[in-house]
Amino acid sequence: MTNLLLTALWPALNPYLATAIAVMLYLPLIPMIFRYSRVIWMHIDTVAFLPPEREDPTSDRRDLCEKG
Repeated sequence: MTNLLLTALWPALNPYLATAIAVMLYLPLIPMIFRYSRVIWMHIDTVAFLPPEREDPTSDRRDLCEKG
């Protein structure tokens, strides 16, 4: 995506150089992207694949708070 943006903004740029620049821009973001992608997938998995008898993912926590 970044490579396409670089070549669109700077058409005379060598494709190999555009790829190298795109990789260098992306490298510092890899830890953050990896961490938050896992968090997002956990939330999607929780919401999308709930068992039918348990529709609210926070219901167990509410029960514990009311008993406590």
